[in-house]
Amino acid sequence: MEVDASGDEVNNHRKSNGKKKTWTELKKEVRNVRRQLSSISSKIPSYFEFKEMVAENETRFCRIYFLSTLASGRETTLLYCDVPFDYAKSKIETFPWQPLLESSFQAQGHFSREEQMQMERKRCVIWGITSFDYQPSIGRFVFPASGSVFYCDDQQTQTPLHPHELEHFVSINSHLNPQMCPWNPDLIAYINNCDLWVHHIISCCDVRLTYARKGSTDLSEEPLSAGIPSYITQEEFNRYTGFWWQPVSIFSGGDIYHILYEEVDESQVELLYLPCFADEKEVEIYRFPRAGTKNAKSTLKIAQFRVTATNEIEVLPYLQLSDNITSLCPDIEYLVRAGWTPDGKHVWAKVLDRKQIYGKFLESDIWVNEKKRLVYFIGLKDSPLERHLYVVDIDNPHEPLRLTASGFSHSVAMNDDCTLFVTIQSSVGQPHFGQVYQICYSPNNPFTVQALGYFIEPSALPSSYRQPELFSHRLQSGHLIYGMLFKPPNMRVGEKYPTVLTIYGGPEVQLVTNSYKGMSICSLRKDMWLSPLIVVGRDIEELPLRVTSKVECDLDIFKVAVAGAPVTSWTLYDTGYTERYMGTPERNATGYSTGSVIDNANRFPDEENRLLIIHGLRDENVHFAHTSQLINALIKAGKPYQLQIYPTERHSLRHLDTSEHYETTLLSFLQQHL
Repeated sequence: MEVDASGDEVNNHRKSNGKKKTWTELKKEVRNVRRQLSSISSKIPSYFEFKEMVAENETRFCRIYFLSTLASGRETTLLYCDVPFDYAKSKIETFPWQPLLESSFQAQGHFSREEQMQMERKRCVIWGITSFDYQPSIGRFVFPASGSVFYCDDQQTQTPLHPHELEHFVSINSHLNPQMCPWNPDLIAYINNCDLWVHHIISCCDVRLTYARKGSTDLSEEPLSAGIPSYITQEEFNRYTGFWWQPVSIFSGGDIYHILYEEVDESQVELLYLPCFADEKEVEIYRFPRAGTKNAKSTLKIAQFRVTATNEIEVLPYLQLSDNITSLCPDIEYLVRAGWTPDGKHVWAKVLDRKQIYGKFLESDIWVNEKKRLVYFIGLKDSPLERHLYVVDIDNPHEPLRLTASGFSHSVAMNDDCTLFVTIQSSVGQPHFGQVYQICYSPNNPFTVQALGYFIEPSALPSSYRQPELFSHRLQSGHLIYGMLFKPPNMRVGEKYPTVLTIYGGPEVQLVTNSYKGMSICSLRKDMWLSPLIVVGRDIEELPLRVTSKVECDLDIFKVAVAGAPVTSWTLYDTGYTERYMGTPERNATGYSTGSVIDNANRFPDEENRLLIIHGLRDENVHFAHTSQLINALIKAGKPYQLQIYPTERHSLRHLDTSEHYETTLLSFLQQHL
């Protein structure tokens, strides 16, 4: 997009910058920028766990566990740092990271298709150990890696530790979502080939608890699964597990165990066939419910088993709920959440009907100090561009108190007793850094926050880095929008520059925040003649509609367009997301037709080099059918287009060479035609 496509100033500015760069030059520039920004970006930690310990000299400290990458490594692994509870110190320290696992342990291996799909649903782009389960009573960690499951115990002895692999009797397929029993960490439940299994560490007994799958390799003959959510539940409702251990034992002797699990029936869900063009003999088959078609059906069941005196596992008959969910909620369409009550005597579930109008679940990180009657939560009270930690008194719920520093956006993790928290913070001009804070309570002052030290030290940006400018603007409609503009160096007032506008076309995604953007649009920032512009509305669910409506009325606003994995017809997208905003095609045929790019192909421009479409052929989310049907419509309408496909990529580009090629292609197209 150009600020004024009719003027000559833009072309004059480009000419003043010299000749256009070759493909080789652009590729080298992309690689250099990615390397530079990657080296200065912090290895952002995730999956925090806290455990209070006592050293040999009887001093108390907190050991903070997390996933991240050491400076010398590429794989994500388990790390920790020790934070002493020495409140008298006034000096802010830096707490060094230590590896929990031996360096010889390699977590990286070939990811199965099941693992790949789960990583796609989670938008997980890290390699190595991607998640873990932790039992603080004995310091045990359980995590999937290299297609298997490993465990290790941190008993405050010598580290790093050597993980032990579970000795499985059945080694085929991947072992997903391993979870320890909350009151017996020697028992580990996991998913193998869409069924629920349990393993006993001491006896190495490995037992299958459910028999949803019958052993066929034909997915059309295997509609049932146990303990693993459906595609819609994972993609649109962010639930990735389908089984829950009973939190406490309710029987004397403690030898009987219960696991609540979800059985999913996809017999009425359409099958989708995706050819693998890298291997002409391979075809991937999925269950995918398009808008207006049948969804999967969920049922809650309970598996039970007994552990004998010799630590063998004896499977007991399944238990059914006394009241079926469908009888309690006849309109149930989606099982959004489920679990046990803390006493282990009841199960609960959050459900939605198909229209999704009888419930809206807003999830946020929340910590409750029941003794002090304080609630800590993440919010946007001070600014819609910054995430902060707030606290509010349950008995006096007036104005929430912000506990984190303004001028940054924060990600926060807190320990269970709400006395210690870690914040990973950044701004548009400051890469991520982290600090550890202690919350002190006293009779006169309910709480004070004291910085104990750096978890990640602040790092400086190179002088060549161009910090984006955050701005706001109120539209004539009264709506307030926010934007982020990367200005070219030595920008002259009154001169016009080629401008690239980035906007997410749907609701619920906020691109403009006061946080460090790292690798995002890094190539555009490097190329000096472009001014990347990102815009989002205060009401982020409404702005995309207003922007796209404006474009629809005036197609000449944009000189060129680049569409990556585009949704071209909402009849091809999934039920959960599409019907939330549009209803079903049967009830809203006009809306689906109006919102279809395919149905409006005849309105595309006749000029060449104005449209570039980019898509991965193995995209299991926005299928390549969206692009192929659009191309077919463009051909019928006699409209020009350019197409860049990536045969081995899914919805996210996961290969380094593909990412570099994509960014080089993008820059080359914009340089040639904008």
